[in-house]
Amino acid sequence: MIDDCQLLNSRFVRGARRERFSAPFRASCLVGLLFGCFAVGCGSDDEASHPQTLVRVLDRETGKPIANASVSTTEGSATTDADGVAKLPAVSEFSITNSGYLPLEVSGLTGDEVTVPLTPSKSRQRTVRGSIVGWDSLPALEPGHYRLAEIRGAELNDAARIHERVALGISDATCVARGAPTACAFELNVHADVKSVFAVIVEGDDAGTPDDMSDDTLTGTGFGLLSFEPGDDLLSDQQLQLIPTDQLGQVSVKPGTGTGNVSSEPVGVPGLTVQKQVLVFPAFQGTLGSYAVPVASSFEGGGEATLWGVSLAQDTQASSFAVERGLPLDLGVSQAVDVAVANLQEAPSLHESAGGYAIEVPSDSLLLIHQDGKDYINFSGTRSLDMPSISAWIQICEGAGADAYRFLSSAPRCSAHVIE
Repeated sequence: MIDDCQLLNSRFVRGARRERFSAPFRASCLVGLLFGCFAVGCGSDDEASHPQTLVRVLDRETGKPIANASVSTTEGSATTDADGVAKLPAVSEFSITNSGYLPLEVSGLTGDEVTVPLTPSKSRQRTVRGSIVGWDSLPALEPGHYRLAEIRGAELNDAARIHERVALGISDATCVARGAPTACAFELNVHADVKSVFAVIVEGDDAGTPDDMSDDTLTGTGFGLLSFEPGDDLLSDQQLQLIPTDQLGQVSVKPGTGTGNVSSEPVGVPGLTVQKQVLVFPAFQGTLGSYAVPVASSFEGGGEATLWGVSLAQDTQASSFAVERGLPLDLGVSQAVDVAVANLQEAPSLHESAGGYAIEVPSDSLLLIHQDGKDYINFSGTRSLDMPSISAWIQICEGAGADAYRFLSSAPRCSAHVIE
């Protein structure tokens, strides 16, 4: 049975119909209703008062949402939906697992929304085989001089990933011509999402020491580009086209100062964005004043291309990386352009702890660690870890906010320490 108070407060009793209840009776029912709300909470208002953390999970390599990932805390777990989103009670740390990806632990979170990347447990790769068209018809060089081409694939547009790959070694191929020219064939392994392979060409004077390139004087003379559709299949018999020399400018990258805990001097190289991926030019031994870089009108997509300056210093365990990105590719034919890059930051400091080490996260920075098949991300605080049984990549990147995916992709500076 519905009592009179329930009837009075129901949606069926409105306007004049309420007047059949006396004023004192209506007042007593209202007091009872308010007391009940304070005692037990009133529906959606109570639910909305509980703080939550919204976790968005993306693929590190593609940026696409990851559905059905398990997001766990000490109090329970949730599963990401088709948009890669899971909701948790307010937390500062959690872990994520999903088939095909490295497990991830996140800590030091201070906001109520966060975006984090999962690293695929196995990177998708393909092999590209081909040759540089016209390499064997380039002019012969005088004795003591040589022509050198280094061929690479484009990089996904992710500054932290580029730093890691450059520091640990990018797959590349080289061709060297002395005297009579010969054909230049290459084979590369590239990521399945990569859309282009490029060649950077220099000519050198060996200074009478052909086996020692450190004292050579180099001149940037050529550039070649090959574009294709992404995929997993083998690409063979590819033809990398040289851009005519009358469509090249010259770019010199001026790196900032190095750091106290990375012993080597920084080296600066250009980069180009082509189809939203980055062509990171190689560093060469010897002295190279500037690189030959194509003008925007000389290749397809050049109108949307941008110029980068990349600076890297590294020794056996530490490295530091900085980038100046998004500059207009407005150099003219035979024009020389200088690109200045910011000073490098200190490599992460490892503090020994019982059975392991600890790393403190500087303000406005993000800590990323790959260790023994697992990832760790810290937005603030200190991360303590056991000594790795296999290896550890410990990287700190500059940035701000709780979007770790964007944080890593757009970082202006990163530094790293490697344990092997």
